[in-house]
Amino acid sequence: MKVYSFGIETVPVAGISAEDGILIIGSVRNENYKIMLLKLNYEGELEWFKFFGGKDDWEGHSIARVSDGYLIGGAVEGIATPEGGKAWKAYLAKINKNGKSVWERKYRILGNECVYS
Repeated sequence: MKVYSFGIETVPVAGISAEDGILIIGSVRNENYKIMLLKLNYEGELEWFKFFGGKDDWEGHSIARVSDGYLIGGAVEGIATPEGGKAWKAYLAKINKNGKSVWERKYRILGNECVYS
């Protein structure tokens, strides 16, 4: 059994089979939450890890394979609203097979959006 921890709280959410291993997406919290992406080989050894995020809370919820990489989805905390919400924005990014960001987008339609596969 392998145990990996990257902060005060590590929350894996979803995983998919990759060409030569497994990709796991989730969130990790130190001062705030960031999107966590792990690449493990088929023996469970960590090959690399990446974090995506900024000063607000970022949550990783889903990952999907596309022809030339992967799409990761989640949510980014927004500005507090008068109603007490955080006006979360949907987050979508394309990454290559090594976890490097190709592009990323944030979407706000009505507030409190999120991307799930």
